[in-house]
Amino acid sequence: KVASDDLMMIIEMAVEQMPEQRRKIFRMSRCEHLSNREIAERLGLSVRSVDKHIELALKDLHNSIC
Repeated sequence: KVASDDLMMIIEMAVEQMPEQRRKIFRMSRCEHLSNREIAERLGLSVRSVDKHIELALKDLHNSIC
């Protein structure tokens, strides 16, 4: 339990440090369970742009954990 709490804290801190747009897109994807197409439509972005933001967010998380 403690390890999972620590991991969640690390993840939340990493998400908070992301640039605003990346953080918003990541949360829409992972917390609101929206598709990349739905996120793109809501934010007026291309799907490719959303893909790239999520890719970078996952790299940020990986670097924070490892």
